Amino acid sequence: IRPAGMEAWEAALHAWPALQPCEALRQTGEHSAALETLEKMTEADGEGADGPSGDEAYPLPRGMRSMVAYLGLLGCDNAELFFRFARRLVRQHPETALPVCTTTRPAGILPIDIRKIATFLQEEAPSLLVPVLERLHANQFVASSVPKESGDASEAPENGTNCLESACLLVDAYASRLREISSRGADIDVRACAPHNDDSYTDGASEQRVLVHRLNELIVSCGSIPPDGVRSMLKSLEPPSAWTADEQKGIGSRNTLEEERHTNRGWLVAARSELLARLKRHTDALRLLARDAREPRLAERY
Repeated sequence: IRPAGMEAWEAALHAWPALQPCEALRQTGEHSAALETLEKMTEADGEGADGPSGDEAYPLPRGMRSMVAYLGLLGCDNAELFFRFARRLVRQHPETALPVCTTTRPAGILPIDIRKIATFLQEEAPSLLVPVLERLHANQFVASSVPKESGDASEAPENGTNCLESACLLVDAYASRLREISSRGADIDVRACAPHNDDSYTDGASEQRVLVHRLNELIVSCGSIPPDGVRSMLKSLEPPSAWTADEQKGIGSRNTLEEERHTNRGWLVAARSELLARLKRHTDALRLLARDAREPRLAERY
């Protein structure tokens, strides 16, 4: 889990003592005034004095780092304020979306609703939706797995619910991205499940392999999923509709509607058959593997 927002903010105060007026406003709960002041300071500071950012993947000027750190202090009670300033920040610097949306809150502060985070990213930084949801789900997964002190046992059900919600959103994000790749006519096999040597990719086909592998691993790692959660995931993984004849021109081997239908039948079969099995819909799972996806060996193993 990423360091709590308070730690990041204290590091910002240490690196930039001029932030003390913002800290005084924060301590009195005047977050809007503090952020307005910080925003003006950031604009006046420009590139500022670059010191260690605490996250080498996001080497930002100190003003931007300070804004990211302060936003990490705001929870669901200040969601409107969070999104107002996060939107301004991300529009100017899209790379800040990941640290802004994934910093864990200090103890006692409820995090921003993950569904609102997903909607915000779809609007402002769609290319970062998957990596942000992956980070958030990893945080939730760890939180739900850490043994609680006897006095904190009540948090366990909430953590489990949050973990399931983040998993459902991530499944939907994977499926949406895979449909987007497929709609561009990339000649890829949506049944693939073998992992890449690493998480890097240079084209639609290699990105697809990585995403399908992550999707399959995610569903297996979820363990017990309530039936409603399974059905939600299955709905997200429905095959894309067949392309029109005009859309199929120049797609290579995909030159008839019948071929496209066969491709859809094999759409994400490993993930879908696993979910069907969890609903005890064994006939549907076998039909998917043996008849639709034409994977008799997988059907025999099932």
